[in-house]
Amino acid sequence: MEKYKGDDLLVMYNDNGTWKVVAYATTCELDINATTIPTANPKAGKWPKQKLKSISWKVTSAHLLSDHEGNKDMMQLLAAGREVELKFSTVKPHTSPQDPADYVADNRFSVGGKALVTRYTVTANHRDFVKASVAFIGSGENDYINELYGKN
Repeated sequence: MEKYKGDDLLVMYNDNGTWKVVAYATTCELDINATTIPTANPKAGKWPKQKLKSISWKVTSAHLLSDHEGNKDMMQLLAAGREVELKFSTVKPHTSPQDPADYVADNRFSVGGKALVTRYTVTANHRDFVKASVAFIGSGENDYINELYGKN
């Protein structure tokens, strides 16, 4: 069984047919969350049954701030409220940070779908590198969940 390292996973978005990495991600997180509703009569006992109501997903990524154009892209996407095609994916092996446009998804592990940029944060601590983080909220279906469980 293959084990992935942090360098293997990156957040990418589709910009007019070209997949671009969200800067030089140093941390990435995928959060898939299910909301349930009780289906049994509350008087039926102490163990209520639950039914899946909805599934939501979000992706966050943080990186060192650089002069790369991708930082402006994230702010523009947030301000425009425009959906992007997002992919949280493994990438082909690399030995050093590359230009974000040069990373290539190999899809050993890949989760994605349409998403909205909901937060862009820049953090500066005295004598430390400036960091930026971006958060995406899924807007509709997630292709990984659809593949696992089928479309509903």
